[in-house]
Amino acid sequence: MKLKLYTISLFLLFSSMGYTQNTDPKLNIPGNWKLERTYTRDDNTTHYQDITFYNGLGYAEQIIQVGAGAVNGKNIVTPLVYDA
Repeated sequence: MKLKLYTISLFLLFSSMGYTQNTDPKLNIPGNWKLERTYTRDDNTTHYQDITFYNGLGYAEQIIQVGAGAVNGKNIVTPLVYDA
């Protein structure tokens, strides 16, 4: 009986974590997104940033490469479209 309750409570905990929305006060971006930083040096002084936005089903909708523009360092935005 304890094993069932433990399993059910873990399931409820992890399933509720999947439906939370990320909000970072520094970035002020609402919604479901993930920030990835790829460090290019061992001392962690320079890095690339990618922000991936997700829809309600967990599919990626848009990827923003922050400051990756070759000419003036603007953001590169890549929309992702799926067939219906």
